[in-house]
Amino acid sequence: MDLRQLPARNALRAFEVAARHESFSRAADELFITHGAVSHQIRGLGITLFARDGKRVRLTDRSRQYAAEVHAALAESTRRIRAGDRDRRLIVSTIPSFSARWLTPRVGRFIEKHAEIDLELLSTGTLIDFNQKMWMWRCASATATASTRACRARNY
Repeated sequence: MDLRQLPARNALRAFEVAARHESFSRAADELFITHGAVSHQIRGLGITLFARDGKRVRLTDRSRQYAAEVHAALAESTRRIRAGDRDRRLIVSTIPSFSARWLTPRVGRFIEKHAEIDLELLSTGTLIDFNQKMWMWRCASATATASTRACRARNY
């Protein structure tokens, strides 16, 4: 399919939010635009998706199914892109003394060897709540003579 034939992403987003709230005003608040802009973007989709009921809008039967499909597609594509980003990201959390004395001097070599990985170093004395199914290096020892044996990879 020619990409020019696809609906505008902003129009789909406006429709999804308006359908979820069944209100152009609440959709406008969530999207930080005017309710008129929400209406204009939805009209740009080229089909009747809402029926007026006084001052209120309601989804038509066809648009209710379309809303479910748009929501599912947006959720799935967001999940995929976030999962892909997670595959290239390594978060290492250590206490500050270990980070300063052992880890930081070695970071440059790691980045040279693994330029495709986004490395994030967190130096903190508190526990970090990592997302599920992420690898985290947990370092038990933080002395100046700490070795790599003190660190173990663990899948959370």
